[in-house]
Amino acid sequence: MTSENSPKLDHLPDWIRQLRNQTWQIEILIAGSTVFTLFSLSDDLQAFFYKIYPGISFNLERTLILFGIYIVTRILLIGFVANLILRAVWLAYLGINFTFPNGVNFNNLKNNQESKNILKGQSSILERVTLLDRLSKLSYSLAILLAIFVTSVFISTLIIHILFELVGFDSIIYEAWFSYTVASIIAIIQFGILDRFFFSKTSKKPYINRLKKWLSTFLEYFTLSFLFRREILAIKSNTNKWAFTLSIVFVLSLASIITSYQIGKYWPYGTIKLKLFDDREFFDVKYSPSISIYDYDTNITNKTSVLRASIPEEVISGNYLKVFVTSWAEFDKKLKHGYEKYNYPLDYKADNAVDYYKTKELADSLFNLVLNDIFILEVDDITQQNLRWKTSNHPISKTKGYVTFINIAGLNQSEHKLNIYVNYFGKNDKLIRGRWKEINFWKE
Repeated sequence: MTSENSPKLDHLPDWIRQLRNQTWQIEILIAGSTVFTLFSLSDDLQAFFYKIYPGISFNLERTLILFGIYIVTRILLIGFVANLILRAVWLAYLGINFTFPNGVNFNNLKNNQESKNILKGQSSILERVTLLDRLSKLSYSLAILLAIFVTSVFISTLIIHILFELVGFDSIIYEAWFSYTVASIIAIIQFGILDRFFFSKTSKKPYINRLKKWLSTFLEYFTLSFLFRREILAIKSNTNKWAFTLSIVFVLSLASIITSYQIGKYWPYGTIKLKLFDDREFFDVKYSPSISIYDYDTNITNKTSVLRASIPEEVISGNYLKVFVTSWAEFDKKLKHGYEKYNYPLDYKADNAVDYYKTKELADSLFNLVLNDIFILEVDDITQQNLRWKTSNHPISKTKGYVTFINIAGLNQSEHKLNIYVNYFGKNDKLIRGRWKEINFWKE
């Protein structure tokens, strides 16, 4: 309920009117700090991905979340960079207008009269300042609105995938075309394109009008478009339709390309790889021998992660080679099978200290049997037998995994290769032996 003396909803208080004319300072502060943060966020997201990737089942929902986070941050980055550029030009023009408020002094120009008439017909500096101010505000607002829009698209797409998975359509939802189609339909609904069908003409039958209104309201809330629909329509109805549409398509396309490129640096599925500043074609060729610097602990930092396995360094001077193998969630089925096979005391509770240490000694030997069933390590194609394993965290990256030591006292002083194979259960519980990692080292 509102009284007659209550202010109208379309009337702004004086303090907001004054603030509206001075928002450029807040825009620059927020946009500048956000751009700085988002530029450095890509490396943080990559490091976070490497840390959690081995320990989780990277299903479709988590894939959508990864892409969603990236594309939202790229939209904000594009919009805020555009805002800062426009504000920089705006301040430059504003300074010129402040210094020379009358604009061009045509009496001091030696141009002919026709040239002067052309200049007089063009926009003044004050008009350009006003236009740039409007574009700056719009670029800031549009970036926020598109970020909310894309977030709502991904949330709605996730909900639909979960619903389809619950009713047993697993084979469909994991197809890329399904995700793209769902996201596109949601985007179409959110931009109000279906409203033309619902509300362009009124039916003679009241129940049809009620049905269309109910369906439109349901879609508006289900797709979360109620969060931004009115604001989008305000921009759309007061600007050039084609310029507005092309701006949205440009920002979303550029954000998608940047997202696919940046994620493609470390995760190839559904992404792209570009060589923007590297024209070398025959450096990284197929089958060429190479060394990954992150195979060696000397190159690992607390901001990186051991994705599969590592050894201390390229050149080994001692008689033992320490091998760290990262624990992956994919190994859990095989681990469970091994613990059950060898009757590992998972749920056994010791009665006293003597019983505890006796059980612990038994568990140690059974644990090695389980791990040796999973990991097969070869040095120069010779399988290493009866390896002793321990659970551990990597001393630098803190990655969870397993450690063992290989006796290399009998190796000659030359190059050698460590091959790591993994036995694990794949689809339909089929036992798979996969080539997990190759690491070169030199015996000193």
